[in-house]
Amino acid sequence: MSDLHGPVSGVVELPHRMVWAPAPAGRFDLDDTYDRLRLYEIVLREAVRPAELETWLNRDLLLELWPRLYLPRGVRRAWEDVHPHLAAVPVI
Repeated sequence: MSDLHGPVSGVVELPHRMVWAPAPAGRFDLDDTYDRLRLYEIVLREAVRPAELETWLNRDLLLELWPRLYLPRGVRRAWEDVHPHLAAVPVI
């Protein structure tokens, strides 16, 4: 997880491959709690290359948001298997 150096604030736009809707659906304001959660849920579900995770996710934000992210069970389990400290964080 130390290689997750994505943005922590400002507006970002995910590629169309990750958000299959016309603009501005792929635009997220990281200073807005709802947008921040939504962006992380999408990236965790849709990323297919490590570079996508590294580009869009930030380690500290991921740790902060983890309990509140709505993720498919398999996605959550896969991340917690690789990063056991995430499993210790109670899901809200």
